[in-house]
Amino acid sequence: MSTVLVAGGTGSIGRAIVEALVEQGKFKVTVLGRKSNAELEERLGARVIATDYGTVDGLVSILEENKVDTVISALGGLAPPDAEKALIHAAEASSVTRRFIPSVFGVKYRPEYA
Repeated sequence: MSTVLVAGGTGSIGRAIVEALVEQGKFKVTVLGRKSNAELEERLGARVIATDYGTVDGLVSILEENKVDTVISALGGLAPPDAEKALIHAAEASSVTRRFIPSVFGVKYRPEYA
């Protein structure tokens, strides 16, 4: 069974992705979030790993320790600005990760909504 990691998997889009993957029962699902939470893990049916997305090396360790085959990025607006870049570089550097899937390729925010 391959492992799918959903970065931002506790947010609205990310949670929907996690729930769909868990429901399929074909993958071991792991979630990256700002905080780990045993109650949330139980509700989601997936392990939640806390990270600040601070270093590529730290993210590589998470990917390799959990044997993550596929990373799905569902990072929201509260994620640190360079979080997705670090995640991309970590997926590229990982010896076990084969796929990186962004959920959004870019969003241009209008100033009045900032």
